[in-house]
Amino acid sequence: MKSDWRLLQTGNNTAAMNMAIDETLMRQQRECALPTLRFYGWTRPSFSFGYFQKIAEEVDLPKCQERGIDLVRRPTGGGTVIHGWDLTYSVAVPLDNPLIPKDTLDSYRLISECIIEGLRQLGIKAERFYEVKRCEAHYSERAGGDETLRNICLTNPTKYDVLIGGRKVAGAAQRRKQGVMLHQGYIALDMPPDDVTNLVSKQDDLSQVVTTSSIAINAICQSQLDSSKLAHAIASGFEATLNIGLISEKLKTMEIDVATHLAKIKYKTDKWNFKISKT
Repeated sequence: MKSDWRLLQTGNNTAAMNMAIDETLMRQQRECALPTLRFYGWTRPSFSFGYFQKIAEEVDLPKCQERGIDLVRRPTGGGTVIHGWDLTYSVAVPLDNPLIPKDTLDSYRLISECIIEGLRQLGIKAERFYEVKRCEAHYSERAGGDETLRNICLTNPTKYDVLIGGRKVAGAAQRRKQGVMLHQGYIALDMPPDDVTNLVSKQDDLSQVVTTSSIAINAICQSQLDSSKLAHAIASGFEATLNIGLISEKLKTMEIDVATHLAKIKYKTDKWNFKISKT
């Protein structure tokens, strides 16, 4: 018998609000809410970066501000992700859910299978990084000895990231806390412009490295996809792989209120994002 999960498509939000909504959904799982799959976008170009990163040491903050790029630290780990040209998603589910493997890597594997199945329904063949053995040398030449590159998600595939033709198209990060899993991921729909890509690191000409290491869905599709069509296919991939039924809902008023407060007191603050106090 299929179990029900909640499906949210929350559209574009600010970087701070997007992280606040995901944290709110994670909290809701402790109150016996339905496991939730959420798709979302960004009101303007944004860089989200992993919980343990010191982003002020990696990017030129004044240049990002001048270019109008939002910066936000995620509650999950991983490296810097460029948003605005991707489909972003999150999964919030209790760890005692029988569909979720106890082992963290196994849960990454399972969710990557959902992504791969969704892409398959669009006629796109994808595979997991560890299945593409030739990629080890391909990436070690570019990222192996450079700490900055290792912190940029597009140039640094990990075991269960999703690749197309040997190049990374989707990545994810995860946090497990108080019996709940929050899994945040992205799927590259289009490639960001070079002037944005080059701001994700202080290294020169990063865009060339990103182009050879990663790919976007619309770079290989004969007919261009928009985020809604991609989200529909990925949702179908989750349903088929996990044997679940997705119920479309909207955020509850209470969830919006909690997320709005979290965005204000946490995800908009320099203390959270840069681990410094405002002057």
